[in-house]
This record gives sequence, C-alpha cells and structure tokens, in this order.
Amino acid sequence: MKYPVISIEAAQDLYSKFVKGEDALSSAFEKLAGNGDVLDRTQVDALLSDLQNLRAQINEEPSLPKAKGANFEGPASKLVHDHLRISPVVATSREFWLWLTFVACDKGFLNIVKWRFGSQQSIARENFGLTSKASIWEGLFARLWLRGRVGYCSDQSNSYDLAVRGSVDFWRSHIFRQDYGRCANVARELIRFQYPDESPDEARLKIKGIRELAKRLRIIHVTYALETLTSAQIHQLIEENAGSLNGD
Repeated sequence: MKYPVISIEAAQDLYSKFVKGEDALSSAFEKLAGNGDVLDRTQVDALLSDLQNLRAQINEEPSLPKAKGANFEGPASKLVHDHLRISPVVATSREFWLWLTFVACDKGFLNIVKWRFGSQQSIARENFGLTSKASIWEGLFARLWLRGRVGYCSDQSNSYDLAVRGSVDFWRSHIFRQDYGRCANVARELIRFQYPDESPDEARLKIKGIRELAKRLRIIHVTYALETLTSAQIHQLIEENAGSLNGD
C-alpha cells in the first residue's frame, strides 16, 4: 500500500507554527511511501467526521477536561481502528501518523488533539506524535488505533467491547508500556479482569493493586512464554496472582 507521510522535521516545523498561531501550508510537506494501491482517503474523511460527532456528543468545549479523557479515548479507539484499514507496516509508521495529525483533512485531526488535551497547562509533544520511533504509541491517534486493535474481538457480537473499557492510565501504564501487553490474549484477559463492566470507573483493583499485579505479570513473563497459553489459562493465571490483592 502507498500511504501519505511527512518527515519528523516537517512535523516539528508545523508544530512550532501551530504553537505560535502561525498558518502553514502543511500539504506541501506530504510525500508517498510504500508500494501498491494508494490509501483510500475517504476512510480518513469518514474517521474525522465520526470523531467530530463524538466530540459533539461529549459536549465539552472549548476543551475536554482531563478527568473525562476516557469518555473520548474509549469510543474513539473503536472509530480509529474500524475506519483505518491499514497494514502493520502503515500502522507502525511514525511518519504516517504525523501526516494524519498535521496534514490530513486540512488539519482537522490537529484540532482534535488540541481539544482532547487543551485543558492541560501544556500539551505534551508526544500527544501529537512527535516522538522517537520506539515511542510511536504515545501519539494520540497511533495509540487509539492500537487500543482498538488490542480490544477487537471478531468472535463477539460487540467486537469492540474490550476496547472501550478502562481508564487512559490503565491502557498506557499496564498495556502499552508493558512487554506482556504485546501478547493480545494477556492484554484482553487483563482488561476483562480489571474492568468486568464497560465503565472506566468500575475497576476491580485500586491503583496499588493493579501496579502490583502488573509487576507480578512482568516477573511471570520472564519465565513463561505467555504467548503459548490459551485465554482460559491466562485468565486463571491473572486470577491466582490477583487473589491476595483484592481491596488493595
């Protein structure tokens, strides 16, 4: 697939102009990478439209309060993953996500980032995707796509049921930034355990407890190939290691 990209240097320049309130012709930095058919941009247009509709439904202006981040990121992860039918090569391209953020749809996605984090004293550059290639999932839209992918279960009637569960901090700290989080079955069973219901406020373990459970899973991952275990085995493993942590 051929897909649009911009360089990190171009993105940094556009970010600088954005912060200063200066206008810039962002499309001038766009190039195509990859081979084959060109990415269908109508899916990008549709994604932005649905994200804007979600913003309107949440009805928090001019920016989203930090405490309500999960109200956006949960349902938005479903939209990003569902609309963007991209290959792993595209999904792991930092330059593609920079294009989406700074160029696509006349900077419409840039305004979503500004709204999502605008209530904070300053918006971290990482949320715009201005990261190292190793930290690509810190960018808002790359992170939302990955959350949708991890939480997607094709064998369920509500295929994104798991993707919408959980707080922003839970996903960042205990899924994305953990080695065991790369195993889809482990990530999904941990979500099911910690959030039996869809509400991001109904966690089974408190902060101290989930941190300890994550620590135990990291230790187990050193000696066990978690990727070889079934979902049922992982579920049992999590329940056994979390048993003494209830109420922490």
